[in-house]
Amino acid sequence: RSEMTSAKPRMVMSLTFLGFLDEMAYFPSLILGRIFSATELCLGTLLAGIIMILIVTVGFASCEPLIEWLDRNVKLYMVVTLFAIILTIQLILGD
Repeated sequence: RSEMTSAKPRMVMSLTFLGFLDEMAYFPSLILGRIFSATELCLGTLLAGIIMILIVTVGFASCEPLIEWLDRNVKLYMVVTLFAIILTIQLILGD
């Protein structure tokens, strides 16, 4: 049990960091379109990463009973299906 508990924060921070890597696909178009400079994008991404890590580690730690309930009762396919339905409706309606 103690091995699993000590690995969780490291795993959460690693997965949160890896989640930001997909955002790099948007960076070239934002830089080429001169919407942001490379420095602004890097600082913004770093700040967003730090905020998300704080939310995940501090905020979710205080909601542990809720997280445990969601983990037991909400299946991943349900979340993916809900997002797919919402995105499809938004695409059809043109919002």
